[in-house]
Amino acid sequence: MRLPWKIAIGVSLISIVAAVMLFRSDNRAQVAAEETRRDLQRAGFKVDFSEWNFTASPEARARAADITLAAEACRSFWRRDMFMLMRPVATNAAISVFQQEQVTTEFGTDFWSDLRSGFQPHTVTLDRACAAALAGKIEFEPVKGPSGEPVFPQPGDMRAFALALSSRTLVDLHDGHRPQAWTNLLALTCLVTRWQPGPAEISQMVRMSCIRQVLRTTWEAFQFCDWTDDELGLLQREWEQTEFLKTLPETAAFERANVAFACQRERAQPIGRGVPLKQVVMELGDSPARAWSDFTASAREEKYRQTGSFEDEKVLLLYYRDQETRMYRALNARTWLAMRSLPGVTNIPSAPRFTERQLSLINSLPRNPYFVRPSFATRVAEAEARRRILVTAIALERYKGRHHNSPESLDSLVPELLKTAEVDFIDGNPLRYNRTEDGRFLCYSIGIDCIDQGGQMTEPESNSSRSDGSARRRREPDLVWPLPATRTQIDTFNEQNRTFWKERQSEPKESGATRRRYGVAPRAEATTTSSK
Repeated sequence: MRLPWKIAIGVSLISIVAAVMLFRSDNRAQVAAEETRRDLQRAGFKVDFSEWNFTASPEARARAADITLAAEACRSFWRRDMFMLMRPVATNAAISVFQQEQVTTEFGTDFWSDLRSGFQPHTVTLDRACAAALAGKIEFEPVKGPSGEPVFPQPGDMRAFALALSSRTLVDLHDGHRPQAWTNLLALTCLVTRWQPGPAEISQMVRMSCIRQVLRTTWEAFQFCDWTDDELGLLQREWEQTEFLKTLPETAAFERANVAFACQRERAQPIGRGVPLKQVVMELGDSPARAWSDFTASAREEKYRQTGSFEDEKVLLLYYRDQETRMYRALNARTWLAMRSLPGVTNIPSAPRFTERQLSLINSLPRNPYFVRPSFATRVAEAEARRRILVTAIALERYKGRHHNSPESLDSLVPELLKTAEVDFIDGNPLRYNRTEDGRFLCYSIGIDCIDQGGQMTEPESNSSRSDGSARRRREPDLVWPLPATRTQIDTFNEQNRTFWKERQSEPKESGATRRRYGVAPRAEATTTSSK
C-alpha cells in the first residue's frame, strides 16, 4: 500500500474518532441556558419577541400609513441646510433665518426657491401626514426581518420627515403664512411628543434626535412674535406630557430578546460555514493537511452550535437582566450627575468582559448608522434636558405676551404658568436664565459634560489639542435657548455673508473652500446679560 493512501486512511480514522468526540451530544449548556430563560421569565423579565404586543389599532395604522408615505417622499429633498436653523452669530446669540430676505446656498442658488420647489410635488402628501400627526398617537407596526425578527423600518424616514416639517415651517414664516406655519410647527412637535416608537433602541434614538430640530424650529417660530396664549399653551402641554426616561428599562429588555434571538440564529447557520463534508473527503487524497484543517474548523463550529452558543446565550441573558435592573435604578436618579455615577449606565459592552464571539453577537443588534453610540442613557438624558428647556421657553414666551416683558427670574412663572420651575436635569440646579436690559432672555442647560460654559452654543475651543500636543478634556456646548441677535449683530452677519460669497465667487472651483452651507457667522463675543 502506497504511503499517501496510508496517510489518508490514518487521517480518516483520526477524523472519525475526532467526530465522535466533537459531535457527541452534551446538552448541559443547553439545559442551563433554557433554565436561565425560564427563571428570567418567572421573575418578570422578557426574553422573547412574542412577549411584546406590537399590534396597533386600525386608526393608528391608517395614520402611520399617511406618515410613512410622506416620510418616503421626503428622502429626495430633505436638506442638511435645515441643521443651520437658529444660526449662531455669537457664543450665546443666534440669527433668525426666516427673517433673512436672501439666503444663498453653497451651490449659488436661492435657499427659499429651492425649498419651495422641493415641496410642490408633495404638498398633498405632506398635508395628509400633518393631519395624521395631529390626530392622535403615532405608532408603527414592525415588519418581519429575513430570520423572522421584528424590524422597524421607519426611523431613517422619520428623521427626513421631521426635517421636511421644519423646512415647511421656516418657509411659511418667511412668507408670512401664519396659519400654515402654526400647523407645521404643531405637527413637528407632535411627531416627537406623540410618537410611540416601541422598545427598539434604533427608533428611540431617532425620536430623540428629532427633538433638537424641534427646539431650533420652535425658537425660529417664536421670533415671529404672533402666537396666542392658547396656541403656546397647547405646545407647552405637549411637552409637559412627554417622557423620555421611562423608556430605559424596556429598551434594555428588548436588547435582551434581540441577543437571545441572535444566539438562536447562530445555531441555525449551516455546518462548516461553506465547507461541505463532501469537499473535505475529496481533499483527503490531495491535501490531507487542508482536509484536516477544514474538518476541524467545521467541527469547532458545530461544537459551538451545540455548546458554546448556549453558554454565550446564558451569559448575555444575565448581562441584560442586570442592565435592565440598572436602568430601573437610573429612573430613581433625579439628575444626570446621579445617573451617570451608577455602574453600567454609561458603559457599553466591551472586552475584556466579553469574549470576541459574545461581542459579535452584541454588535449584531440593530443600530442606527447616524449615531456614534456612547450610551443610550446619555441620549435620553440629553433629550430630557432639552424637553425641560422647551417647557420653560414656552412659558417665558407666554409670560412675555401677558406682561409685555420677560420676567426677572424663572420663579415668576410659578404658579401662573408652571406648577414648579423646571430644573436642569443635568445637575438638579435651576435652569440658567439671564435677561438683557432690552427684555431678551437666554435660557440653557449646562449639557451632558456637566460643565457650565455660560450658555455657549458653539463647540468650545478647548476641544482642540494643547500646544504641547496633549489632548484636552472633551467639552460639549451647553444646551441653549439663545438670545435673539441684535440689529448690530445681524448687520455684521449680513456684511460678512456678502464678503464671504464675493470671495467664494473669485476662488477657483477646485479649491472647495466652502466651510458652511450658507453665510458665515462672525466670531463675536458672548452677548452680555444681566443675571437675575
